[in-house]
Amino acid sequence: MIYKNFSQKDFDEAEKSYNECAKKHTPAVPQRKKLSKGQTTALFIAFLILIYSIFTSDVPAFLFSLSFFLWMLRNFADKISSLHQKSLRSLLTSFSITLFIGSLILLLL
Repeated sequence: MIYKNFSQKDFDEAEKSYNECAKKHTPAVPQRKKLSKGQTTALFIAFLILIYSIFTSDVPAFLFSLSFFLWMLRNFADKISSLHQKSLRSLLTSFSITLFIGSLILLLL
């Protein structure tokens, strides 16, 4: 039989390694240090679009820039609330996508 060479020690070692795997804590969202240069530039352009849309009363551009700001705020959800990090990220993601689709619909009307 194939199981003849196994001893209780082998099963104990396997159980110990299995329990150690369960103890490892991996965060739901990886930690981010800071924004990249491209993200900073995109935020600046979105801010300019937001200011332009406020002065010209352009609703689709306002919703578009607001959706982008919410999408970027998603990266900092762990700093806002560490307990509800995953649900806050999903809330910001869904609201951002909804605003983006709404801005496209208003643009085409």
